[in-house]
Amino acid sequence: MCEAIKKIQDKAILKGREEGREEGFESGIIHGSRVEKYKTVERAIKKNLDISIALSVAGLTEEEYEEMKNKYKDL
Repeated sequence: MCEAIKKIQDKAILKGREEGREEGFESGIIHGSRVEKYKTVERAIKKNLDISIALSVAGLTEEEYEEMKNKYKDL
């Protein structure tokens, strides 16, 4: 009986790890994409490109950019 319960627990742990990895991977892609958009705008501004054009190219709104500016200011 104990061995059966142990096997069930092990399977549940493995399934949880797999789901966690998938979720982390998806989150990393989304987060990484946002950082790249922010960096694109930052580079464009440093090259004296109009911010509205930079935002348009990156696909960001001014509000999103300001939020990222505070979040990623140390990058």
